[in-house]
Amino acid sequence: MNLPDLPHAYPFLMLDRVVDLEPGRSIVATKNLTSTDPLLQPNGVLPAIFLVEALTQAAGLALAAAGGQGQPQPGVLARIDRFRTRGRLTAGDRLTISVRIVRTFGPTALARGVVTVGGRRCAAAEIAVRLGNPTSPAAVSEPA
Repeated sequence: MNLPDLPHAYPFLMLDRVVDLEPGRSIVATKNLTSTDPLLQPNGVLPAIFLVEALTQAAGLALAAAGGQGQPQPGVLARIDRFRTRGRLTAGDRLTISVRIVRTFGPTALARGVVTVGGRRCAAAEIAVRLGNPTSPAAVSEPA
């Protein structure tokens, strides 16, 4: 199966490998944290907001892989609800990012995601992701 490319590049690409994918339904991906990872704080801890980004990238990839007409569009975070974190994530941790698409509303989807390390739940959130390029002329209106 050909996967669409995410519009992210190193160092902001939060998914290293897709383990399982049901296009438009669910995805499981991994991210390995290394000591040279530029996203880690000086004390070696990954800021929690990057977990939201990892969930969003995974949800966007699952939605874009569902296909449709034309070139797959990137997913953009529209809303975060019920975000909870536990513990500290540091170099050497392998994050498992699991996202399930709960419902779609046209180009927007509601997804629930969990981040685990070694089976231990580290973060969970409910997010809304909107497919489409936010900088396209149709999405941006100029002031009159």
